[in-house]
Amino acid sequence: PVRNSSHAGSKLNQVLCLGLWPTASLEENFEEMSSFPNFNTPIGGAAKPSFTTCNMGTLPDPNKIQPYPGVERRYLPHEAVIIYENKLLAERKAYQQMSGAHKIKQQRQERREMERLQDQIKEFRQSKALEALAMAKTPYEKAAAMKRVNSFPGLTAKDPFSA
Repeated sequence: PVRNSSHAGSKLNQVLCLGLWPTASLEENFEEMSSFPNFNTPIGGAAKPSFTTCNMGTLPDPNKIQPYPGVERRYLPHEAVIIYENKLLAERKAYQQMSGAHKIKQQRQERREMERLQDQIKEFRQSKALEALAMAKTPYEKAAAMKRVNSFPGLTAKDPFSA
């Protein structure tokens, strides 16, 4: 008994209606006719990478000096002058106000402290590199210590192999 006329002549429908088990030749056609999902291919179809991109035009010439620092080049010259002047005025106001001047002074102190700390760390590393060179016993240790000493610009040490 075939109920659906669209499948009346299909081999799969005949096999299912008669209760026969499909043979190898019918199994090949079974995947094509089946309403079951095919797990061999991805659900959304073939997998292909998709990502959105944006073309922002050509890069600006790095050798070209920016006429107004801190102002983007996309502005017209008369607009850029106004923006630059407003930035300078805001900076001048910050210097004139006590809170702004204090903040700028504090930033300078923090920067000096950071530079001092970086210098101390550099000196410590250099001294440790020289100590490692002095304490090295095997040629491998000496080579590693020399490599470490030479990584510091301005720091010179006598090559242990050149004597």
